Amino acid sequence: MILGLVSLIVETPQIYDVALPRDLRDDLQIVHRNCEHLARMVNDVLSLAQIEAGRLVLHQEWVGLAEVVADAVESVRPLLDKKGLSARIEVPVDLPEVRCDRTRIQQVVLNLVSNAARFTSQGGIIVQATGGRPIRPR
Repeated sequence: MILGLVSLIVETPQIYDVALPRDLRDDLQIVHRNCEHLARMVNDVLSLAQIEAGRLVLHQEWVGLAEVVADAVESVRPLLDKKGLSARIEVPVDLPEVRCDRTRIQQVVLNLVSNAARFTSQGGIIVQATGGRPIRPR
């Protein structure tokens, strides 16, 4: 319900009689992004229950890690900006896509980037992804 209301404000501000100040719109976008993150976390808890019950279904697809990393950095950008931290993404352009459950990988990367932002007090963070040797099934 909260996510729906914030989405309405962020995505269609013209339905209100007054224009929202820029700072308020920026803060609402942060609230919106964090509401989405919280909804994903709730879904993850439900997924953990499915894992324990042996009923977790992975939705595998081909995913570009550059996009996943960029999304994670953008999600924590407000925190980085408020702390005066920089963020650098280093992902080779020729890094192949990986077949995985996008939601699970996004959550892992977002947790890593979020923790890096929270526990860094000066300078910035660097997020790197590199190609390794292929893992061959046995």
